[in-house]
Amino acid sequence: MQTEKPIYLIGFMSSGKSTIGRKLAHILERTFIDLDSKIELETGLSIGSIFKRFGESYFRDIESQVLKSIQPAKFVMACGGGTPLNPANMSFMQEHGITVYLKTETGILTQRLSANRGKRPLITNLSDEELKAFVQKTISEREPIYNQAQFHFDSHRQKLHELVFQLR
Repeated sequence: MQTEKPIYLIGFMSSGKSTIGRKLAHILERTFIDLDSKIELETGLSIGSIFKRFGESYFRDIESQVLKSIQPAKFVMACGGGTPLNPANMSFMQEHGITVYLKTETGILTQRLSANRGKRPLITNLSDEELKAFVQKTISEREPIYNQAQFHFDSHRQKLHELVFQLR
């Protein structure tokens, strides 16, 4: 059974990794881990504070360290949108677990992000037009990496039971 390995959910910010991850963990009777929350717990700082005080590069280093410090076990992890951009992170996740790309349409992502912009360091100060352009540009850059995941799940069109069936 594939589901003995950790499951890493990847995808753009606001693609539903945390929401779907919690539900998936419950169904599969696993622990749920939100990587960003784990980083905040271990550093004692919010993600926004880390970005503001130390920059994105420092955050990505911490993110890699925390990702690799979690012993492979039966868990579902919601990774940050940028986690798989580091080839070593993607390699680690592919080697030690199962990767699932949660694909979401750009319009839906833009709508979700617009409502929560203050919580996202990369988009806090963007206008609506800038946000839309940022999402489109960033998705097109990241999609080839996200597409390396072993499983793809359209978080807007597919039902969770379809993903569960694939993973079992």
